[in-house]
Amino acid sequence: MAETGFSSAKSILKQLEQIKADNEALARELELQQILQPIDPFPPAQCTPEATRRRIKKSVSDFWYFDRTYFPSDMYQDYARPGKIHREMVKIADLRDGKVHIVGGSRKIGKTGTYKKLLVWFFLFGKRRYIGFGSSTLSPATDGVRDIRNFLMSNPRILHDYNLLWAETSEERLLAKSEVNPKGTFMDALSEERSTRGRQRNFFLRYEIIFITDFENETSSITPDAVKNRIDRLNEMRTSLSDHGVMIWEGNNFDVHCAMNQLVIENEKGVLSEYFELHMIPAWDENRNPKSAWPEKYPAKSEVEMKAMMKPKDAHDWDGNFQQRPSLESGDIFPKVHYHEYDQLPTDVRAVIYCDPNLALKGQGDSTAITCYGWSYSTQKYYVIYPFIKSFADSNELLDELLKIRQKASKLASVICLGFDGNVTQESTWTNNVNNYSRLKHVPMPRIEYRRYKVDDLAKNIQAEWAADNILFPKGFAETAMGKIYLGQVFGFKGKKANQPDDAPDTLICAHELLIEEGIGGALSGQVEFYSISNRHIKGRF
Repeated sequence: MAETGFSSAKSILKQLEQIKADNEALARELELQQILQPIDPFPPAQCTPEATRRRIKKSVSDFWYFDRTYFPSDMYQDYARPGKIHREMVKIADLRDGKVHIVGGSRKIGKTGTYKKLLVWFFLFGKRRYIGFGSSTLSPATDGVRDIRNFLMSNPRILHDYNLLWAETSEERLLAKSEVNPKGTFMDALSEERSTRGRQRNFFLRYEIIFITDFENETSSITPDAVKNRIDRLNEMRTSLSDHGVMIWEGNNFDVHCAMNQLVIENEKGVLSEYFELHMIPAWDENRNPKSAWPEKYPAKSEVEMKAMMKPKDAHDWDGNFQQRPSLESGDIFPKVHYHEYDQLPTDVRAVIYCDPNLALKGQGDSTAITCYGWSYSTQKYYVIYPFIKSFADSNELLDELLKIRQKASKLASVICLGFDGNVTQESTWTNNVNNYSRLKHVPMPRIEYRRYKVDDLAKNIQAEWAADNILFPKGFAETAMGKIYLGQVFGFKGKKANQPDDAPDTLICAHELLIEEGIGGALSGQVEFYSISNRHIKGRF
């Protein structure tokens, strides 16, 4: 018995030591919070009961007054007044439409900080009685919950005005009540791995707001399956909202393959779910007034000046993390630095059109690229006359577009050949499609040359011309919506094995090869051995 009692005493002592260690860790954490964010208490004249009541009464209905009062400017190392974008972000979080609102904003504009302070306001006054704080994994989510807890437990102004009664204060869950919020507010941590289904409080209380941050970043998997699963999880969280709830996902549209950009693409195609809404905030926008996202902090007069203030790593970083229009990093075959445009097409251009025909359900998914590509003897340059990319669901629509491009191109150049990518099955299928189209439309179709090119083997042909700055695109093409898609694939092309969207570079490489086979184009210095010479050359078609 004595031994049992001794063991029990040791166990109690161990528990007490653990409690002491936890309290010390919390004290250090709160002290660090105070060091990082020093906030002066109210002066004695503002600590009277009457002054406190006035402050609380005004704070209930005015978040920005609350922000100025409890998070004053001297708590920031580099303070700048909130701007128009921050007020818009707060308005979004105040909605009650049951939607997922995607706030894709530039880095360094205070998105996360603004929303964390807003969650403190919601929590104190019960504006949203059940709050979810989520991220990709549980660790950043618990960090967020801990930040909220530290704000509430270490801010001397909040401690003076609000006598919070805590029921839960773990890193994953918070529950507190007060005189101004007698029913209390719950907050818990969510993640991509933790389902929100069935997570109700008091038998009936569902999430009234879910705030998501750090849901995907540059270390996240952006394979098609991972992206789809991420979007599905967002939707699952949305369905866990109460009827008057709202969900906010703030982040960066940092990569062409990430989930946020997938939603941007769906929105541009007009197929984005009605329960998802985008709010994109580029650092610099020529069509916005003011052009700077946060002029109070970044009073730039031009995009160049804005870059200098925000210091992106490179152009790719600026496009994605700051401008919210991600670009593919330049591959080895078509580096962006060698991209050039022409003002006027020479009169002696002879061209071919090449297409790799793909159909996708409802016009989504795989895209079809069509490239009209020619050569001018007078300038010794290659010209991409009509670069085109779109998703088609119907073969007749694709053939309609192909003939339109041929008609337009024929007014500018001599189009001598039309090529299709075609393995045995594809050639048979599209031969039937073309014949059916011709009978249906009563239109004679030009002869189509089917080719079975090995793109990776042929890429070195056009690569030499690209590196020599001999390939030109129409003026202004890079700034068009289609140009961004087409050239994004071209610049990022690293070969077929890279398993990335490559319809545009495929047709560009194949059009170059077809042009050479038709006896058109200059000789590649030192690269002649790569040419595919056909019997047509011997028959005097040079």
